[in-house]
Amino acid sequence: MNVCYCPVCVTGFQNWLRNKYGTIERLNAAHGNTFYSLTYHDFDQIVLPTPNVQRPWMPNPSLELDSYRFTSDAVIEFQRQQVQILRKANPNWFVTHN
Repeated sequence: MNVCYCPVCVTGFQNWLRNKYGTIERLNAAHGNTFYSLTYHDFDQIVLPTPNVQRPWMPNPSLELDSYRFTSDAVIEFQRQQVQILRKANPNWFVTHN
């Protein structure tokens, strides 16, 4: 799967995390960030884990998993929007994708 790491997607990921965890303290606790010495003080500090960004040798597995979940949710939302457009054009069309 191709993943985008542009500023818009990073902001989307940060907002997705805000919606999921509510507070940065809850995210830190859920991700075990104290153990990984990666405690965040603000959601704006968090970036999408990428192969070309300096990060620990072993990435935080919880952040990595959340990034996959965010990407999945973003694709689902994109597909939902596309289906809405098609339904407006013709509500009788059979819509499928893979």
